[in-house]
Amino acid sequence: LGAPFNMAQYAMLTHFMANCVNMLPGELVYTVGDTHLYSNHVEQATEQLGRTPNVLPTLSITRKLNDPAEVEWEDLKLENYHSQGAIKAPIAV
Repeated sequence: LGAPFNMAQYAMLTHFMANCVNMLPGELVYTVGDTHLYSNHVEQATEQLGRTPNVLPTLSITRKLNDPAEVEWEDLKLENYHSQGAIKAPIAV
């Protein structure tokens, strides 16, 4: 259930790094080493897998960065983002 959020974070970091080195971001290859699904998350995972993905949004950085750590919220422009809504799941301990 957390993988889509993690992928979005890594994609954003890829954009930051590309901006810093004057390159365009390419594709993000996401490799998972410890994939697991808790027994009390099966229903939510099934719901997530049944959704039709939206068209991907576009992220732009409005100024040149020298260091990814210097990015500010005002530097980011996210266009065409459409959420499908949260899927609630209990904490798995």
